Amino acid sequence: MRIGIDFDDVLAPSIIWFRRYLNEKHNKHIKKLYMDEIHKLEMSKDEFFEAWDNFCNTENQEILPLADSIEVIERLAKKHDLYIISARSAHLKDSTMKFINKYYPNLFTDMHLVNRSHRDQPVKKSVVCKMHKIHIMIDDSLENLIDCKDIGTKGIWFTQYLTSKNNDYKDKNIIIARSWLDVERQIEKYEKKGK
Repeated sequence: MRIGIDFDDVLAPSIIWFRRYLNEKHNKHIKKLYMDEIHKLEMSKDEFFEAWDNFCNTENQEILPLADSIEVIERLAKKHDLYIISARSAHLKDSTMKFINKYYPNLFTDMHLVNRSHRDQPVKKSVVCKMHKIHIMIDDSLENLIDCKDIGTKGIWFTQYLTSKNNDYKDKNIIIARSWLDVERQIEKYEKKGK
């Protein structure tokens, strides 16, 4: 199977570290941060994305991968083609690749950064999934998974670090996983069903 995997808050706990970064470097007092609530930060979009870019280019290398992700990705890569499909901007490719090469060397077939920031021309993750005939997409964004479901890609909604408040969504084509071991079990179920 071909499996798409998001980066932020799926491979790395970015939102927690970004919240700390905002609190320290931008004198914020944020206790919890959902990516769909950035309008509450009292920052313009330009300020937010500048802070995000600076965070990704400087603090990114301090973040450790999520628990069990390395071992599960290693096992998955032996049987499947894995693709990183991230909302990050293309100009963050180098810092993202450093992280991937450090913790997940030679485990991914390809990486696509779909440029979600308002400065770049975004591409929907579903377009990349369709282009690579991705069978399963693992993402923390329910919105992305619903979009991918519409083109026939099954979804695993990774909710260990929920970045959205819609945690009660139910759909037979989008399964919730709260850890990487859950992800692995869900993929094994898909394999037994024949996709």
